[in-house]
Amino acid sequence: MKKAFFVVLLALLYAMPSTAQTDSLRREIGFSTQIIFDNIFESGGAPFELMLKKRRGENSWMRYGLQAYYGSNEYVDFNHNHSHSSVSFSPSAGIEKRKALSSSWQFLYGGEASISYSYYETEQRNTNNSDFSEWLRKTEKTTYGGALRPFIGISYFITPRLYVTTEASLLLSVSRVQNWGSEEDYNNTVRQYSQDTWNKAAVMRPASHIFVYYRF
Repeated sequence: MKKAFFVVLLALLYAMPSTAQTDSLRREIGFSTQIIFDNIFESGGAPFELMLKKRRGENSWMRYGLQAYYGSNEYVDFNHNHSHSSVSFSPSAGIEKRKALSSSWQFLYGGEASISYSYYETEQRNTNNSDFSEWLRKTEKTTYGGALRPFIGISYFITPRLYVTTEASLLLSVSRVQNWGSEEDYNNTVRQYSQDTWNKAAVMRPASHIFVYYRF
C-alpha cells in the first residue's frame, strides 16, 4: 500500500504542465497526510479526510470536504474482556480565497460549514464468577452536531499540478450528545441510565495537519 502511494506521488510530480495549461486547471482533490503518519506510528487515531475544490473565479474556490472514521478494538485485562468500536463522518462545504505571495507560495483564507455524526460503544465483561462477581457493562454515545469554521492557511506549490497546504482555524460548534448505559450483575439484575445534553464550544485549531492536493 505504501509502495503504491509513493509510485502515484512520483507520477504526479513529473506531470508538469506548461504555464498556459495551468490556467485551465479548475479542480483540485486532496487528502490529509495525518492518516499516513498515524499508520506509521500505529496510533490509529486519525480520521480519513478528503477535500474537493472547484474554481469559481480568479482567486475564489468552492470546497467540499468529508471526514470519516471507523475503529474497533478488543482486549483482555485480567478477568475483564473489553471491546470498543466507533464510527463518525462529517461532510462540509465552504468558500476559499487566495492571494499569491510568490511563484510557489500562496496565502489562503475563508470559511466552511459542516454537520457531523458519531457513534461510540463499549462493552466490559467480568468473567470471574467464582465469587459471584460476574457482570456485564455496556455504554453507548451518539453525537449529532453542526459547526462553522473560519480559517487561514498557506500553500506551497511543488509543481503546477501538485501542492501542499496547512490551515489554522476557529471551530464554532453546537452538538447534541445522547448517552446510554446498562449494568447486569451475576443474578441478571439490570440497571440502566440515559442522558441527553446539548454542548457548545469554540476551539482554536493550530496549523498541525498537512494536506496534499492534485490539480486537474
